[in-house]
Formats: sequence, structure tokens, C-alpha cells
Amino acid sequence: MTVSETKRLDWVDVSKGITILLMVAGHTSIPEPISKYIWSFHMPLFFFVSGVFYSEKKYNTFSSLFKRRIFTLLVPYVFFSVVVMLGYYGTVYWNPKELYLGWSGYALWFIPVLFMSEMLLYPFAKFMNKTITKIIIIVLLLCLSKLLAMLEIHLPFKIEAVPLSCSFLFMGYVLKEITKKYLSSIWLILIAFLISVVLSQILPKTDVARNEIGWMFPNYINAIVGIFFVMQLSRLLLSYFNLNLINRFLLWSGRNTLFILAFSQLFNYWILVALDMVKCPHIIGLLLRYVFLFISIYVASEVLNRYFPCIVGKIKDK
Repeated sequence: MTVSETKRLDWVDVSKGITILLMVAGHTSIPEPISKYIWSFHMPLFFFVSGVFYSEKKYNTFSSLFKRRIFTLLVPYVFFSVVVMLGYYGTVYWNPKELYLGWSGYALWFIPVLFMSEMLLYPFAKFMNKTITKIIIIVLLLCLSKLLAMLEIHLPFKIEAVPLSCSFLFMGYVLKEITKKYLSSIWLILIAFLISVVLSQILPKTDVARNEIGWMFPNYINAIVGIFFVMQLSRLLLSYFNLNLINRFLLWSGRNTLFILAFSQLFNYWILVALDMVKCPHIIGLLLRYVFLFISIYVASEVLNRYFPCIVGKIKDK
């Protein structure tokens, strides 16, 4: 079943919106089983989606892609890193070394890893046409990731996470046509959800930032199943609840993932400090925490998008 171009973009944004909200939850104190489920696919989904919309035909040369991503990824990375360091003044993240270490424990690691993964993907996508060759490359990337993990190799900008991240990016690229066109039944979506939940509790935790893929192929397959569930769920939400309040919020979240990724942990930290100072009751504090969090991110994103678009990666296509 095919969907319109507009709907395609909407369901992708809703998928990203659901996942970025799960990421926010995953960085808070939640029960371990829920945390393991979220971590089993949440960051792989962002790389997978980037692969779905990755087009080697858009860039005639590697240098054109490189220059583009300098402005859309690395400039925002430096800007957000400086803001976060200043915002965490006096705490563990007040450390300029994090800029090149790759932000261990903070979601900003995703940006340079995505940049390097796209640079690595370029020759594979540009010069390898056979599907079997692409699958072999994905397997080799997974094996390289596991080898780096076994040797406990840690590099600047989390380069050790690039093979694993690139494997999800490449898989999204390989499955782009199926992903764009296929709309599943409700029963198959529910089965995918149940499989993903069960496997996430059995398998070791997946942590792309730390290059941890557990049992490798089972963890990898489970991540793809989780991604499939979220993407198909997003299409159903748009089909049955067309642009209601929830979908509007998910669409906004999906279109502003970079801001949520960059600011959620920082803003959450200071909101918790403020709520603790006023001795806010736990239940009320929990509600206010998320209300204030997303209001503050919304204001920050509006200001930056309107007045400083270049430093947050918003550049116009020629």
C-alpha cells in the first residue's frame, strides 16, 4: 500500500517524535524492563531513518556531501556543545574535553557519529549496486563493531561507534523503498511489538553510544523489529487520528529532534534543581517537570530557528 509524499514525511516525523520522547524517558529514572525496551531500538531508529532518506545522487562528489554536513551537523554540534558546557557550569559536564571525546553519557554524541557514518556510507552507496554486496558490507560493519567492543577500543568523537551506527544507516538505505511504501496490518504491528518487548528483556542491553550490541545479530534483528513497529505505528496514528493534538506534538518533536537531543538533559537537570528547591510533591513535580521541559525546548527552538538558523543547521537548498 502506498502513501502520499506528504503523509510519508508526516509518518517519518511522527516516528522520530515517538522515538525522541522515548529517548528523553530513557535518560530518566524508569523501571529497568522499560529502559531495556527503549534502548533496544531508539538510537538505531535515527540512523535507520537517515539511511532511508540518504541519496547519493544528490551529491555529485564526496566533497559536496562533506561541505553540506559541515554546516548541517558539525556547526550545530560545536554550538550545542558550548551551550551545554556553559549550562552545566560547575558540574561533571563542565569539561571542554567532551567536545572531542564525544560526550560520554550525553546525547550530543549522536551528531559527530552521524556525520562520520554518512561519510563512510557514501562510497558504499555510490559504487555498490548489488543488494547482496550491501548486505555483506552491513555484516562486516557489525563484525568490526563487535571486534572494537571486544578490544575495548575507545576513540575521540566516539569513532568506535561509527561501524555499528553506519550499519543501521546502510540498512535504512537498503530498505528505503520497502520502508517508504509498505503499510502493515494491525496484527503484524502488534506481533512486532510483542517480539521486540520479549527479546529486549532476554538480550543484553543495546547501547550504540558505547558500541554495545550484545549478542550482535539477535540484538541487531531486534532493533530492526523495534524500528518496524514504531514506523508502522506512526502511520496508523496518522490514519486514525489525523493531526489531532497528540499527532501535532509528535510531529513537532520529530521535526525538532536536534533541539530535544541537545537540550533535554540540560534543561531537565535545572528543572529538577528548581523543583527540589521549592520542595514540590513528587507527582506534581513529575508533571511540571515535563511541561516545563518541553515549553523551554520549544522556546529555545523557535528563537534559534528564527534568528540563528545557520548555527543550528538550517540552510536552504540551492
